[in-house]
Amino acid sequence: MTFSAVCKRAAALVAVGAILTACGVPSDARPEPGSSGSSSPTSATSSPAVATTTLPGTKAALSGTTFPMTVTDWNGQQTTFTEPPKRVALVNGSSFNIWYDAGGTAVGIANKSTSNKLLPDVEQQLADVPQLGPSRAIDAEKLTALNPDLVIAAGHSQEKLVESMQAMGVNVIGMTMRTRDDLQMAYEIFGALNGKHDQAKAKFDAIKAAADEVVAKFPKEPKTKVAIVSVNPQGLTVKLPNSTAGEMANQLGLDNVVKGVTANAPNSEDAPLDIEYLVKHQPDVILVTSHAGSNQIAKERLEEHFNTNSAWQAVDAVRDGKVKFLPQEYFLLHAGPFYADAMKYMAASVHPEIFGEPTQPEHLGSPESR
Repeated sequence: MTFSAVCKRAAALVAVGAILTACGVPSDARPEPGSSGSSSPTSATSSPAVATTTLPGTKAALSGTTFPMTVTDWNGQQTTFTEPPKRVALVNGSSFNIWYDAGGTAVGIANKSTSNKLLPDVEQQLADVPQLGPSRAIDAEKLTALNPDLVIAAGHSQEKLVESMQAMGVNVIGMTMRTRDDLQMAYEIFGALNGKHDQAKAKFDAIKAAADEVVAKFPKEPKTKVAIVSVNPQGLTVKLPNSTAGEMANQLGLDNVVKGVTANAPNSEDAPLDIEYLVKHQPDVILVTSHAGSNQIAKERLEEHFNTNSAWQAVDAVRDGKVKFLPQEYFLLHAGPFYADAMKYMAASVHPEIFGEPTQPEHLGSPESR
């Protein structure tokens, strides 16, 4: 009997809390990497050799585009799928647009947010999909009650949720979206899982072509020096080249002045902000991302830092008004299908004389050309 059948039978007899115990699998009995999470994984010797898709800028990979196929997620976890997943939960906001754009549907999602810009058709399709709480506090009982056969989660911030789902035998893909290669692999993996690999890849190719147009138009010399400051609830940090904004800046040929600074932690995309360092290296433009409650809150908090710490006035970009805010709709979560729009926004923030003044993204789900 499949895991799904067991949980359905248990649900008819006991409450959700009992399901978590009855259907749980001890950690030493979890599926080995490469299995489908079922009791009878496909034997590697029974399948013909298949091509594996890898890209240098991402840890994710895909072996085969027809079933059975093996997905290596952004955490290095391998899962073999013998058939398309039928009950998918999206507990990571960055996955919404890409999963649906690649032909998928979902039985449950993390709470929607005004900072997560959705494609109009995706917003419409998600209108009646149950929301399971904010991504950092997903309601595990609600998630389990949906009986998912695949959960698409954040790569590093939802470890406990990932572990609990895997312990129950549920397949999980942990995704960490930072680079354009991450975006391409997400489209390829999600498209393959939905039986629409070629169509999904074509959609990414269109996104790439639009982004390449921005890069081609951006002046390469003289190099513009930038610092990418992030406004967080805990204070201010700077974004390193391995962040989403840092990777876009690198593609445009911008010189991120903090590229050699030590990260807060291994694999972190942030480093401590040192005003004296910025004074020494004098970025031409300061680009600002945020994890505050809204774009406006981020602006108010940064203005407060400028007004209460006179050291900022020694940074030419601050004194000259060269501080440009990057909207959360493009830079808080990964921009996904709006990747080229996000890149154009950054380009216009640095060179408005070439790209025009940056255009603020419209409200959640508003029609807008892709």
